[in-house]
Amino acid sequence: MRKFVFLLLLALPLGAETVTLLHISDYHSHALPFYTDQGERGGIARAIGYLREQKGGGALIFSGGDTVNKGAPAWSDKYGCAEWPWFDGILDAAAFGNHDADYGFAEFEKCRKSVRYPILSANTKGLKPYAVFSVKGARIGVFALAGADFKQLVKEPELTFEDPLAAARETVQTLREKEKVAAVVMIGHQDAEDDYAMAKAVPGIDLIFGSHSHMRRDLTRIPGTNTVYISPGQYLTDISRVELTITNGRVTDVKGGLIPVDARLKEDRRVATRV
Repeated sequence: MRKFVFLLLLALPLGAETVTLLHISDYHSHALPFYTDQGERGGIARAIGYLREQKGGGALIFSGGDTVNKGAPAWSDKYGCAEWPWFDGILDAAAFGNHDADYGFAEFEKCRKSVRYPILSANTKGLKPYAVFSVKGARIGVFALAGADFKQLVKEPELTFEDPLAAARETVQTLREKEKVAAVVMIGHQDAEDDYAMAKAVPGIDLIFGSHSHMRRDLTRIPGTNTVYISPGQYLTDISRVELTITNGRVTDVKGGLIPVDARLKEDRRVATRV
């Protein structure tokens, strides 16, 4: 056993730490499991059961937004944002998604105030642009964006949106130069095509958690960049799980993949009872 531990320690460079990050997105108030071409998937009780376990192990956990959805049909039409507080103590931050204002600005504000985790959007008036988390001595900078289509999708006059690319450039610069973070992570909420374009136009983003496009894509490096991308699809079919190796204040390795939300995941009993 001693020999095994010694060899395991040698596997990482001196001074390296591994930080685990998880991400869900585009839940759209689909609380119950449902049938897919990959079998039964989803279920908020399963997802929270797994996320709570990972949180206990020190993971950072994020949402890419679109937690509710008017007229999908989704149970938010009846129960509103009932699930938002269920993620308290689990989510570290969430992106603002276009559907999160489906029931009006006043209802969105009510939902936002019902939770302790911040709702981020670097180019949305009144919302925090980013958050910084310290894990194992490493500072992780996390930001979100409202996509270029939000001006057409979101009709609430209290919510105004600036250019996402300009906001990304300014936020990444702030995180790198002012906040001195070791890693920059984008958690949502714009199309995959725009995510890829942003990675090429704005150096310094280590990881993009995809959202909005509802794309299910395993961990991949965006061509022509040092940015990696992963996207969990929609309705809690999967959870993105990524491990960043940080050595001497910078990301030196990225590993990860998609975790299927299916019957193999143990349900959170309290959430299952509520559902």
